[in-house]
Amino acid sequence: MLVAEVDNKVVGFITAFRSDDYFFLPFAAVDKEYRRCGIAKMLLLKVEALARGEKRKYILFTAYTSNYAIKNFSKVMKYKRSRKLFQYFKIL
Repeated sequence: MLVAEVDNKVVGFITAFRSDDYFFLPFAAVDKEYRRCGIAKMLLLKVEALARGEKRKYILFTAYTSNYAIKNFSKVMKYKRSRKLFQYFKIL
């Protein structure tokens, strides 16, 4: 987990799990007051640097199709939409 702080206040974080040849990013968030300040970009660039350093081939994350902020951010960061990932769930 990487954490972003401003004046000793946590304003963002990102989690990354290692797999055989990739990093999976299950959770990330930036405080609403600090969005559009480059914090998410800084966190993701740090994860990318860690992944490169560990010779991982790619980074994977998921998002709801209705999450337009992530769609736009992923385009800015040059991520491509996967066509091979399926997601399964069960309502209990």
